[in-house]
Amino acid sequence: MIQSMVVWLEVPCVDRSLFTAAAFEPGAKIMVQRSSTLGGGVPGNFAAASRLLGVTTVAVGLKTTSPLARIDYDDLIERGVQVHEVPGQYGSVEPIVCTIVVPEGHDRTILIEDPLITATDYDLLREGFVQRTDDAARRGPIGVYLGVLRQQAAKTFTMLRAAPRFTACTLESAEWPTEETASVIGNMDVIFVAEESFAAHRDQITGWQESHAFDLIVTLGKHGSRSILSDGHMENRYQAVPPTTGVVDTSGAGDCFAAAYCAQRWNGRTHDASMRFAAVLAGQHTANAGARVRHDLSANPAHAGQ
Repeated sequence: MIQSMVVWLEVPCVDRSLFTAAAFEPGAKIMVQRSSTLGGGVPGNFAAASRLLGVTTVAVGLKTTSPLARIDYDDLIERGVQVHEVPGQYGSVEPIVCTIVVPEGHDRTILIEDPLITATDYDLLREGFVQRTDDAARRGPIGVYLGVLRQQAAKTFTMLRAAPRFTACTLESAEWPTEETASVIGNMDVIFVAEESFAAHRDQITGWQESHAFDLIVTLGKHGSRSILSDGHMENRYQAVPPTTGVVDTSGAGDCFAAAYCAQRWNGRTHDASMRFAAVLAGQHTANAGARVRHDLSANPAHAGQ
């Protein structure tokens, strides 16, 4: 059982979605029918879903005064997430901006703008994360989610003075662990990875699991998910649970799934019941546009565990 969840937020992130029916051609001017700018990012989406499920959630990131970046942090705060902002070298950080172009009937294109984060910023952020983790651990057992496993999150994890009861991360091909980041994989209780990343790195992931005995959850999009447990002998497949109203947007469904699983599993439910619950919640999430869970999203644990 955990008392609270601590999330490595790092920096604010916003998703700027542009919806259009126009075809893309070189030199064309594209008319945007509608647009939205919402909070996003893997750790922020995870924190929002975790808090929605009643888990006391602490997210630690660099301080920002940027009006655009405040869209993300203020949304999390409104949801009840305890956002601890660590002042960086210049006092404020810009957000990661994901510009998502959504042409009607075609695959989306995502453009990512990363802010400047100095070495001093990261030193201060690591100190702040360690302090907040210590504070949370003094109140009871904690879970830690590191988001997509990157160098800075991994380095910070090795500095923690209070050992979390449970720890999770997500692996992505675009940010594949280096030798340095992979060194903390042995401390993970559960690792989430999308099917395409698993297929690209199957041998390496299998080797890590054989050495470190973590639970591996592979998300398969509309085809559901499967899990390979730490004993290496049990593999289950779970069907996706599509919403009755139809799928509108799959953005953030994997983040929602991961948060729902951890919130259930780390608070005493069985692996099987937690997987089914997560599938229900992630399915409900896809009935709405945007990567961050709706405020009133809910799932029936009794039904999900059947």
